Amino acid sequence: MCDLGLLTSYLGIEVEQFGDMISLKQQRYALRILDHSGMQDCNPTATPLEAWFKFNNGVKSQSVDPTKFQSIIGSLRYLVHTT
Repeated sequence: MCDLGLLTSYLGIEVEQFGDMISLKQQRYALRILDHSGMQDCNPTATPLEAWFKFNNGVKSQSVDPTKFQSIIGSLRYLVHTT
């Protein structure tokens, strides 16, 4: 067994220690999720759609890769539940 020094990262959580205080952040993990989903240049918004927005079945949209979608949702769930 050897001493590796102070803990700096654990399961995507960044750990900073200042005297008797410990700070936990997940900024890098959140930025990786944005990069993976291709949303790193998007603007933040409190409400992503108008309150009474109606979806239209007649509009053809690009098909979604279910595996990538599930991966992004899983990453967001991990981020929210470890905050």
